[in-house]
Amino acid sequence: MLSEQKTMTTTVTSSTTKTRTTTATSTSTEYVALNDSGDADLLADCVSSQVNATRPGFETLVAGTTSPAILCLQFYEFSSNSTIIVNASSLLSVLGLNPRTELFDATQNFTVSASQDQILVGGPSNAGEGTIVAYSILANPGASGTYALVIPGAELTTGSPEACGTWGKLVAGDGQPYYVASGECDYISNPNPNFTIPGASYSVAANILFFRIVTITNSTQ
Repeated sequence: MLSEQKTMTTTVTSSTTKTRTTTATSTSTEYVALNDSGDADLLADCVSSQVNATRPGFETLVAGTTSPAILCLQFYEFSSNSTIIVNASSLLSVLGLNPRTELFDATQNFTVSASQDQILVGGPSNAGEGTIVAYSILANPGASGTYALVIPGAELTTGSPEACGTWGKLVAGDGQPYYVASGECDYISNPNPNFTIPGASYSVAANILFFRIVTITNSTQ
């Protein structure tokens, strides 16, 4: 049995510096491991040095139809009272901007597989913090274009965590048409920063999903 409650509140303040405060809470009565052992082969190249990025995101990730792009992410989300279930298999989404400046979901052009479906983090013992999940991204046959890859949460960068509209470009086929809209990044304000993350020079607040980009590997075909 699993029960989950999740709320999200976002506040953006604009002046000379943009800040965003995000709160997410989730409680569970039981953790159901859909892929308990994980995919060891997919995780093989994901070795974290626990170094924060100097700038958020990445430039370009190329996905082939027979050779996948691999994206490795390390996750943290703290909660003093209860553990939090992160549905790792559905965290990545792919968006495009059409000529009418309308956003559309382009996820159906790709097949995304995660090394594990769910991770359990947080709680009084900080269970599961720093779990690494590898994502295999294959372009579906006939797919072509350059799209925006979206990851919820805040990336651990050197100065402070940052939340971005997009984290990088995902390329299929010859990369045309070009569907990427420019996305802004906001600094995350940390009210009550009570938790520390290895390799980070700052403390972070509870109930915010943080991640590192550990490695990115382009398709060989």
